[in-house]
Amino acid sequence: MKIGEVNFKGEVLDIEKACYGEGNVAIRIGNEYEPYAILSVNIVDLELEPNEFAVKNYSENEEIYNFIKETGIFEDTGKTAQTGFVTVPIWELKEELKWKLIK
Repeated sequence: MKIGEVNFKGEVLDIEKACYGEGNVAIRIGNEYEPYAILSVNIVDLELEPNEFAVKNYSENEEIYNFIKETGIFEDTGKTAQTGFVTVPIWELKEELKWKLIK
């Protein structure tokens, strides 16, 4: 489900919300032809509130993570989670986006 779009490096990219197999929120950034990045990371045993997700802020996602963080589309919950050797932040959809999704 498309929840927004951003202009990144001169390209309009959709932000889409989906779910991983066990129900965790997945966030995909891309266009209709291909993904640019998967902003979320699935941590299977991590218990999250609805609309929260673990953010992949490392490796190939560093640049898009920093850009998306500055847009204010998502809210940092202040929580973190461990995945492998890295600690990732937990973000959630802002209230106005949640409202638009259920409208």
